[in-house]
Amino acid sequence: MPLPSLAEIPQLQALQSQVRRLWAAQTVVVLALDRGLWIAWPSDQGWQVAAGSWPEGCCRDGMPLQREAMAELLADLLLDNDLMDAQVELLLPLAGVHWRVLDGIELGQFEQAKPALADLPWPLQPQESYTALTSLGTAEGSVPGSSVTVALGVTRLQLQAWIDVVDQADLVLRRVDWCLTSALRGLLQLTHSWSGNLAWLIQDGRSCRLVLFNNGVPELDQLMTTSASDLEGCQREVRAWLSAWQQRSPSTAELGWWLSVAHDQADLWRALVDEGRGECLLQQDLPPFEQATDSDLSNSLEALEHLALFGSLYGEAVA
Repeated sequence: MPLPSLAEIPQLQALQSQVRRLWAAQTVVVLALDRGLWIAWPSDQGWQVAAGSWPEGCCRDGMPLQREAMAELLADLLLDNDLMDAQVELLLPLAGVHWRVLDGIELGQFEQAKPALADLPWPLQPQESYTALTSLGTAEGSVPGSSVTVALGVTRLQLQAWIDVVDQADLVLRRVDWCLTSALRGLLQLTHSWSGNLAWLIQDGRSCRLVLFNNGVPELDQLMTTSASDLEGCQREVRAWLSAWQQRSPSTAELGWWLSVAHDQADLWRALVDEGRGECLLQQDLPPFEQATDSDLSNSLEALEHLALFGSLYGEAVA
């Protein structure tokens, strides 16, 4: 019996198939949400997006509960857009991930940072969570070439659940990030010429959180106790946290606002900006995405989601 040629050996055929897949793979950003997911990828027409809604009860508080059904939706969405050989850059949902600024630790000093990471004041246990370091860059006017090193933490259970979703969809997972830090990279890029302090208001359903920056460093990340539906009450609470922060860290720098809020309420939230105190609104339009298919999500891209995709597609890459 003649020996098979090298091209006929099954193991080599499988290896060649994997190499071709990796060589031709296109990077697709997958933004995971409790209600569904968005995917974004480059095309000849520019950046395109498509969306899908999870079946009921699939995801809660950032945790996948029905991995097989979620993997099927992700695979179908990519197949519908001819993206099944994609490498995935996954943006984790807002809930379940935590961050803290690390003072005096550079991005490449993970081993030196381990003792500090074990004692971080957050609701994560070191043995039950994954921690990574990322760089967010700094605002204009800071030390050239300097950056802000931030620790990102997520429970092992939650991260493994999302890895399983991507794996069951038969996709290559290239990188994992968080929607908030990705959005922040986009925000810092859009406001790179602003040299003052920054107040970032984020509306997430019925909740609002306020992130305050001093010279590009996030010094306060506070979730409001007042529901976003109580607009005036929530705005009073936001101003109270801002006043407390300003008293604790006095600064002569001007304050600029960025509002990641519901589109139909943007004009109402602008009342937060006190122009009498020299505050200003830094808001600007983001580059539009071409929607490849009709979305079955109940809402279109929310402000934070748009900013997160922008930060992942246009912002500087992270380690």
